[in-house]
Amino acid sequence: MIATAQQRHPDEFVQRVVVPPDAKAAFLVMFSPVQPAPAGREQLTPVYLDQYTGAVLAGTPRTARSPGDVVMDWVAPLHVGSFGGMTVRVAWLILGLAPPLLFVTGFIMWTLRVVRPRWLAGQRQPLNPTTA
Repeated sequence: MIATAQQRHPDEFVQRVVVPPDAKAAFLVMFSPVQPAPAGREQLTPVYLDQYTGAVLAGTPRTARSPGDVVMDWVAPLHVGSFGGMTVRVAWLILGLAPPLLFVTGFIMWTLRVVRPRWLAGQRQPLNPTTA
């Protein structure tokens, strides 16, 4: 089946193979013009095959898309920020660096406000061997 699908896109790379989940669904092979494949499915070219005969289907089988399908289509683009232009990529870079930056600045503030005063207070108290 993969070889049959690859005849439709001989210069592209096989990226995904989706086995039919039930007796009515089609066999799906997805191709990408570049290797490794970009994140998300919007840049992949699908080829649908009849699961019994192996014949290439003329169009995309029309199935009802569930809300879960829509969410899953957005997972990869949202994860890597590939749904917008350079502005979105820069925003994703800044938002991605925010948690480590907040951790470092919070650690520094905690050290200066909590740890350092306790450490300095411990150094200032003289050891008195008679009270021990």
